[in-house]
Amino acid sequence: MPKLDVLLLAAGESSRMERSKALLDWQGEPLISFQIHKLQALCLPISVVLGGYADQIQPLLKELSIKSFFNPDWQEGMGTSLAFGLSKLLEVAPETEGILVYLVDQPLIALEDLRELIKTHIKNPEKIIISRSTQGWSGPPAIFPRNFFPELSQLEGDEGAKPLVKKHSDSVVFYSCYSSMEDMDTPEAYRNLLAKSSPQS
Repeated sequence: MPKLDVLLLAAGESSRMERSKALLDWQGEPLISFQIHKLQALCLPISVVLGGYADQIQPLLKELSIKSFFNPDWQEGMGTSLAFGLSKLLEVAPETEGILVYLVDQPLIALEDLRELIKTHIKNPEKIIISRSTQGWSGPPAIFPRNFFPELSQLEGDEGAKPLVKKHSDSVVFYSCYSSMEDMDTPEAYRNLLAKSSPQS
């Protein structure tokens, strides 16, 4: 199996939420802790990219023994945080052959979908693997193999890896994600996802 590392992006300002999304309560623990516990079941190395609220999130990561990288330019957007995180990851793990990019604010993605995403990568080791929702839109979680690292490390702005994916559309394989890929940028979205996650829903 190719050597994969997880890059968990949690650097945003959460401006519309007006508080850190990573620190929102989710099933009795901070959301970022919930997400890390889920990711740990994959038995892959995990690194977290921090920016806004880093001083509040860092203690949680120390408790979980998770390495993190603080992006000083986090306000420039997700693309910058992804590029920075990859560059720092390669400094400490130069043998990495691929990265699984995961966003902290997608709590409904099931572990089984992540496992299937990885299986798709194993079958297509030189392709970009992008999740596609049941509604037809696509995005993270995504896996990028090493041959795309040079371009990933040059990303800027707030579009994440969308420009790279569009440029290399012939090298993209879509994985149909059966669990919800919804993220949460507002208090209303947070409440909606909480309702969907509850046993009664």
